[in-house]
Amino acid sequence: MKPTIEILLVDDNTGDSELTADLLRRSGQLINIHSVDDGAEAMSYLLREGKYSEMIPPHLMMLDLNMPRKDGHAVLLAREIGQHTQKYNRRDIHHVGRPS
Repeated sequence: MKPTIEILLVDDNTGDSELTADLLRRSGQLINIHSVDDGAEAMSYLLREGKYSEMIPPHLMMLDLNMPRKDGHAVLLAREIGQHTQKYNRRDIHHVGRPS
């Protein structure tokens, strides 16, 4: 039996999130897709704070880099800092975005 892949979609555009989720579901893989609409919620999810305390850490994070409140760049920077300080209780997080 294939393991279930946990995916976190972070995008402030609901239409984009729904389209991405639909395409991922068509992949034939066993997946659980979770969506949040900004970087602040993504950080709460990744840190398993508040309503996200029981969530399984994602294997893959698809991150919109241009969002209000806390953008994708800020999430990536916080993630990098957190890795160095051992703040995250996580496995690998991957991101998809435009190259710098």
